Amino acid sequence: MNPLQVGVLVFVFIGGIGLSVKNNIQENIVNDLPTKTINETQVKNESIKRIKNEWNTDTVIMFGNHNFEVETAETIFQKTKGLSNRKTFPKNHAMLFTFLEPGKNGFWMKDMYVSIDIVWLDEHKKVIHVEEKVAPDTFPQVFGNDKDSKYVLEFDEGTAEKIGIKIGSKFDF
Repeated sequence: MNPLQVGVLVFVFIGGIGLSVKNNIQENIVNDLPTKTINETQVKNESIKRIKNEWNTDTVIMFGNHNFEVETAETIFQKTKGLSNRKTFPKNHAMLFTFLEPGKNGFWMKDMYVSIDIVWLDEHKKVIHVEEKVAPDTFPQVFGNDKDSKYVLEFDEGTAEKIGIKIGSKFDF
């Protein structure tokens, strides 16, 4: 063998090792990635579970002499789903969205079946904006305002008017 043939052979051999190592590294990286992903079916199943368990409330909020059992939405998944796919909205219940920092928090009616009232609160739990009787057919419109909110509450439609929720009102929780 002449030096050129040896060089080609060494290059092919080392290249083959490199390719093998590269494939093993890629395989290990892929194998180390989380294999559980959330697909549309899992999201629907989670929604169905929540509907069946209906209103897993974990706190109570007060507005004047009115008490509401509240389901909290704190994780990204909970905030994204909100009340989507729920067929009913019990009286004296609410969903509370809590944000780490005040910001412009918009809401839409994706996959909603019931109309709701949406109330934005600042970091002092004071009402800064109210949208009443927001209907499911308003999707994809986004509701919100130009003020920063730390909390957002969703109530059964008509609740804000019925109990007098308006800008400047204060909630206790």
